[in-house]
Amino acid sequence: MKIVTENPGFYVLFIKRFLCLITFLLCIILCKVSVSAEDKSDYRNIFVLGINKPLSNADVNTLSPVFAYYYINKDLQNDLYLFFTVKTTSAYLIFGEKNEKYFTGIKPFFNYLVYGAYHSYTNGVNDDRRCLNSSNAGVEIFYEYMPVKYFKAGVSYYPGYYWYWRKKRSDFLFTRQDDTEIVLPGNHMEHTGVFDITISNVEKKDMDRIKNGFILQGISKYSYRHGYGTFYDTNEAEDSSISRTLKNYFNAGCYYNFENNVNLMLDLSAACHRNTDRNNSDQIGSYISDNGVMPGYYWGEFYHNRYIITRIQTGLPLFFYAARIQPGFNILYMPEKNGVRGADNYPRTIYRSVSVELSLKAGGVLPLYFDYAYGIDARRVNSSDGTEKKGNHEFMFYAVAAF
Repeated sequence: MKIVTENPGFYVLFIKRFLCLITFLLCIILCKVSVSAEDKSDYRNIFVLGINKPLSNADVNTLSPVFAYYYINKDLQNDLYLFFTVKTTSAYLIFGEKNEKYFTGIKPFFNYLVYGAYHSYTNGVNDDRRCLNSSNAGVEIFYEYMPVKYFKAGVSYYPGYYWYWRKKRSDFLFTRQDDTEIVLPGNHMEHTGVFDITISNVEKKDMDRIKNGFILQGISKYSYRHGYGTFYDTNEAEDSSISRTLKNYFNAGCYYNFENNVNLMLDLSAACHRNTDRNNSDQIGSYISDNGVMPGYYWGEFYHNRYIITRIQTGLPLFFYAARIQPGFNILYMPEKNGVRGADNYPRTIYRSVSVELSLKAGGVLPLYFDYAYGIDARRVNSSDGTEKKGNHEFMFYAVAAF
């Protein structure tokens, strides 16, 4: 076994793998402090612990930890609001003023493992030569205005400093990787402004598992990278010196709760981006993506400047431990022509998956979630034996504790 320690990415990788090993032990501990809650916002402390694991014919199926801690304080004088969270890859603090009409404040960020250019998949095989690690830190300023019921408009500005380091060859624990060979971008400042409009009358209950109503949301995000230089990919891909990027998102949801809490849910998310390269593009696929969630595929399996994801689900109550089962069907559409520099055109324009979520309260108190999805159109090549097979399984388990 060869373990490389002279690179800071090694320590991040070590922490991720160590979290995987202690996840289940921590879940057992959390059972002792968990409280059954219809509305988790009534609690000051919330823990989320779990794992995400793909399983396919590919020779590498990396396990990822899922971790989050939230501290919420809404009881400060004069409508002051305090929120702190630590997640698997980031940490931030919100301090501001919040009432029925507006919400404003500052949000210091530290994203200690940002997955820019982190994957380069072809049929489930990752090209480690094109992968790199990055981080950023800064302070976001934001303002949200709620003039009438069901309507919200928000603006934010985030000046962040971004820095990069190479991945080093390692066979450590659950993953294998080779050295980064591409030239890294220059460390740089990035200025990001966001405008968000949301219309929503969604009502939630039963740990947010049951929804009723509709939501429409539009988001426009403009970024300027100063000092980025040129992102040199491989000889086969186009080098990028993009400094200005515009990303537009549209999300819509329609939910109806029938008698006996049979819940029908329809979600649609779409994106249209201009001037993106592989280092700042959305990474589409998997339950754990920030944008472009497509269950049943690898995290970051697809890079595309335009996509639409449609998801239909049905929630059904079960007879034990307040359990619910939620089967679903998911469709990802990406136009044939890909506008992301350094990314490939994909062999299909439509990718499908089936998914199911089982949730319950263990012992009547501890919320547990078991998610499964199968990527119907995923292609997986095993580079060890040369076989190619269709399909990818994705498993995710997590527990929630609040007190």
